[in-house]
Amino acid sequence: MSDLKEEEYCPLCGTPLESLSGGRVTCPECSFSFMEQDGVLVFDFRDLEYRMEFDGDFIEAMKKAQEKGLSGTDRLLSDLFGSRFSIGNGELRKLDLEAPSEILSRDDLVFSSFSRLKGRIAGTMLILIRPESLRKLAVLKGRREGKGEEKVGEVERNLMLELGSEITGSVCERFAREFETRVDMTPPLLVIDMSSAIFNYIFSEFSQVEDEVDYYFVELVSDSDVSIELMFFPHPSTKSVFVSSLDNVDL
Repeated sequence: MSDLKEEEYCPLCGTPLESLSGGRVTCPECSFSFMEQDGVLVFDFRDLEYRMEFDGDFIEAMKKAQEKGLSGTDRLLSDLFGSRFSIGNGELRKLDLEAPSEILSRDDLVFSSFSRLKGRIAGTMLILIRPESLRKLAVLKGRREGKGEEKVGEVERNLMLELGSEITGSVCERFAREFETRVDMTPPLLVIDMSSAIFNYIFSEFSQVEDEVDYYFVELVSDSDVSIELMFFPHPSTKSVFVSSLDNVDL
């Protein structure tokens, strides 16, 4: 991989990576292994190799989206569903580590973003957007920006990544503001086997938990054509603070 800068992060768990050069990079936190080849991210997961084309600095894109706040994304979602997406109407659930597929049945490709929260409330947040959902929003966004149908098709993927970054930034901004915590945003990631990815992440992050893990789940948007979901895994050390905060938060 070309020279990694200090501000670059693991695309799976968000752990900062030290300056390295050449060859494959393995994250010291989650053991995620990847490399860059001519603008294509090549990574291994469970003995399978996946390739994801990418361009630009997505961490910077999400920081800009966070600075912009909620206006653009909320207007887009408001026109589609009549209201802004909500974070405060979720519920606490338990993930059974012995049968995760019963809860996380993700058989298709899922666009996701991992964001670490630090401060008064710590943990990791996942935003899950099915590709068909993001594609529909991307087409609408492209039309709003004056792109014809053919032009939207040409730049659809970039629009999807941009929109995913905006949604991530908006959600992170709300968490940071309402829970008085800091959010370290990470690049959007296209994951094929989401249930296995989350399962693998939970074991690496919460190794002290043997049977089940508490998490906060909310459908940010639920429509016949569009689904955007959020899962937040509070760190055990701040879980009680997070749970007590839910009663006083209006996101």
